Amino acid sequence: MKSLIQLGNRSSIEKIIIISLIAFINALVFIFIFQYIQPLDSDGHEYDAIAWSFAQGKGLIFEGKPYVIKPPTYHIFVGVIYFLFGHYPIIVLFVQAVLYSLTCAILYCIARKFFDEPSSLLASLLLAVYFPLAIYASGVISEIVSVFLTVLVILFWIRYFQQYQKLDLVVCGFTLGAVILCKPALLFLPLVLIGQSVLQGARTRQTLFTSGILLLSVAVPLSFWTVRNYLTFGEFILLSKGNMGSVVVRSVIDQDHKYGLWNDVFHWRYRNSGDPRLDLQRDVDKRIELANAKKNPPKNIDRLYLEETWRMFQADPITYVTGVFVRLFRLWISHPTKSSIPMKLFVAGIDVGLLIFAVIGGVTFRRLWRELSVFWFPIVYITLIHIPMHVEPRYAAPMKPFLLIFSALGVMTIFCWLKSQLQTGGMRV
Repeated sequence: MKSLIQLGNRSSIEKIIIISLIAFINALVFIFIFQYIQPLDSDGHEYDAIAWSFAQGKGLIFEGKPYVIKPPTYHIFVGVIYFLFGHYPIIVLFVQAVLYSLTCAILYCIARKFFDEPSSLLASLLLAVYFPLAIYASGVISEIVSVFLTVLVILFWIRYFQQYQKLDLVVCGFTLGAVILCKPALLFLPLVLIGQSVLQGARTRQTLFTSGILLLSVAVPLSFWTVRNYLTFGEFILLSKGNMGSVVVRSVIDQDHKYGLWNDVFHWRYRNSGDPRLDLQRDVDKRIELANAKKNPPKNIDRLYLEETWRMFQADPITYVTGVFVRLFRLWISHPTKSSIPMKLFVAGIDVGLLIFAVIGGVTFRRLWRELSVFWFPIVYITLIHIPMHVEPRYAAPMKPFLLIFSALGVMTIFCWLKSQLQTGGMRV
């Protein structure tokens, strides 16, 4: 694959700088021009309020109470920016645009450890122009930070197995702990990485050593949050409390088998939407409220939601199982809910195309499936961990860069085939 394409006479560093600038401009377009996501939309208001409380030295407080619904990495990230520059969300967005451009450069470094320069540059360029991801830089929302931290995790993981420097493993673990405290769904990613090393043939002694250092390093940032929660609430809370259950019960209430990929998961929840699913949601909330009122002290709200989900699953398992297949596609195919149907189809078409190229790239390099498991293992993990629950395309964001590596390989494979056909006279133009 080394003779795939030539990208001019500029050095690799110059090309990466150009690609990073493209990514930066791509993010700025959504921040200043096409504001599909408002800075403090949805979760942004909550992140902003908690971060400002943190910046003022009051701790992670929301509406006068200690906060525990979501883990703290992104709140602290925004809070540090507010502490340094004042309460200006626009600066948060600007920093996220910078992180997005750095992510593209890091992705090149990751891909370059396995593939030639043109393929690595193309993977970086695909990420730079991939606007369904760049759009998240325009809101006070955790996606860009989680993507940045995840590519750092994979970079240091690869560096460790190439150089066996303990510092790389420790940094990988600390960063992995931070990203888990940004996206709790990544809690089992350390086990995925350990499994990936075993798949590559790591010896038992090496695996035990690597696992021990990695898990201890991950535990350090997690322990600070867990101790804080115990001192604050008097109970063991590893990641969060009060958020998981509603996500699980939505996997049944959303009725994805009826509404499909374009399930408008936001608008139907409006108080006066008239959607039948709203009545289901109210019934569930009422039953949970009554069940909680009978207990003293009240039961864990997450547990009540899980019990309600199990009850609805038993009553109608077909609704849930068929919804899994819809959520599988929704996770990897973006669909801007606020846009028109033509725009949704356009964005979805881009993602479908990238998925097709990724399959072609994966098939082409199937003989390297063990070595490339560092990319596809996390992709499989993020898919399996999410499809049992309510799904939005942004949930796959941390692993999107690795999918784009395979997409780049697919594009280059087709380019090479077309080039060879032209050179051998197999095609006429």
